[in-house]
Amino acid sequence: MNTRSRFRSRLLSVVSNDGRVDPLVLAAFLVLQAIVLANAIRHPAAMQYDGEGHLQYMATLAEGRLPTWTDTKEYFSPPLPYLLPALLRGLTGMDVAWAAKGGQLLNVLVSCAIAWFLLALCELARPGRREVKVAALVALGLFPVYFRTLAMVRGEPFVALFTLMSAWLVVCFVRAADGERLAFRRIAIWLGISLGLGTLSRQWAFFVIPAVTLVILAAARARPAQRSALARALVLSGAITVLVGAWYYADLYRRFGTVTAFNRSPEQLSLRNQPREFYLGTGSGNLFRAPVRAAFPNQLLPIFYADTWGDYWGFFLVRAVDTRSGAWVRPAMLESLRAAGPLPDWVETNRDEVARYLGRVNLVALIPALFAVAALLLGVRTAWGFVRSGDESRGSAALAVVALVLLVSMAGYLWFVVKYPIPGKGDTIKASYMLHAFPCAALLMAALAGDLWRRWPKARYALALAAAFVFLHNLPAVLTRNG
Repeated sequence: MNTRSRFRSRLLSVVSNDGRVDPLVLAAFLVLQAIVLANAIRHPAAMQYDGEGHLQYMATLAEGRLPTWTDTKEYFSPPLPYLLPALLRGLTGMDVAWAAKGGQLLNVLVSCAIAWFLLALCELARPGRREVKVAALVALGLFPVYFRTLAMVRGEPFVALFTLMSAWLVVCFVRAADGERLAFRRIAIWLGISLGLGTLSRQWAFFVIPAVTLVILAAARARPAQRSALARALVLSGAITVLVGAWYYADLYRRFGTVTAFNRSPEQLSLRNQPREFYLGTGSGNLFRAPVRAAFPNQLLPIFYADTWGDYWGFFLVRAVDTRSGAWVRPAMLESLRAAGPLPDWVETNRDEVARYLGRVNLVALIPALFAVAALLLGVRTAWGFVRSGDESRGSAALAVVALVLLVSMAGYLWFVVKYPIPGKGDTIKASYMLHAFPCAALLMAALAGDLWRRWPKARYALALAAAFVFLHNLPAVLTRNG
């Protein structure tokens, strides 16, 4: 079999059953991408968190240089997500907002790749189980944050892609047979490239490296015969990761004196940086009534929950227009106008209607949210067993690596919001920042669903009905209203 045939076989294997394309898997795949494509076409590129800053980054990069803090507030962001829009602007001179549309359309391909690696991990975790593959795509499609973030030109979609790619490669790494030195070396090279490109997408990708390393070390400890080859391959992948990504962080250090440059001033790391309400707040009675911007400022879990299942910060579903000029009223300005008294007649907005709907969305979302928590517990148990034994039976490496990514990301994100507190607003609390965690959660949810189906066949009907109900009720939350 030649290289092209092997590639085609590998490509089709994740959406096929017994050599034939599985219609259910393909249908779920296409529905997912159709929503991403519709949002990419309709959603304005500037309507996102710090949207003007991201457009300024593209414009500066189009000049052939990395931005400084005087160019854009996003000066600290790695350049990979902005390359295509910058090239379009640099080569054609088109308006930066139109160039950014190229980045949004590129996200459709990124989403296809995310789904492919998710399916590939399903095949490694539960071989030949079509229901697990369908469940993984359905679970991913239940998270509105996925579609909202893919409609924006920023680094998190690329981090999600390279996280899943790295997870898939590390499982292939662990499964490579004795004596396959070429396989170890080839996988190690691609793993290094994947991790390096992740760090050039957004700093959140660094959370993936400890999880990947721990899985490889666990496998090496359990396999003395492969220990030397695994160690050399791990060193090789680490060296390539540094080679691919370190130049950018070295440049950050040269220009700003730190590799963790950010547009907020850091505090000494202490849980006391944040008030008690940050940790224990429950939504101030608005979590299931009006979960939108300013409803519960600086409450970690309520904001993250509302931003996962809805649009807490108001860039995707909340629409506000200045009827005098037709210009969009930015979400922060809308809330300032609301706080000052009755809205002026010239503001037209769906804010109150959307807030009521999102309250119901948050309530309905308790079903998949609780299931995701149960799946995470399954993942933690599997990861613990794998780290202790290195046993790859029943696809444990695939579940272990994504569970470890989730755990490290949760700890790292908590460090971030404590290190950079904004007590009055909490606007570093955004579910989009942790986009890479949601495909990982979808894999764990699919594995749990598949195990339940095998143990209690009648459970599949209850799970399918629950998923259909949640998806149909929350469907308006995954389609932009700012087109």
